[in-house]
Amino acid sequence: METKTVDDVTYTLTRRDAPENDLHNWYWLGSDGTALELDEAEQRALRISDVILDE
Repeated sequence: METKTVDDVTYTLTRRDAPENDLHNWYWLGSDGTALELDEAEQRALRISDVILDE
């Protein structure tokens, strides 16, 4: 779940520069500079993944 395509724009899962690593800091950054917030299903998938863990 690190990229997705919507209306021919490729979005990459990106974390905002914030001190805490939680689900609200993650969003989709488009190749055209647009941004999309994660939907509920994506938040659930991210919550159970290793992506949100900072090593």
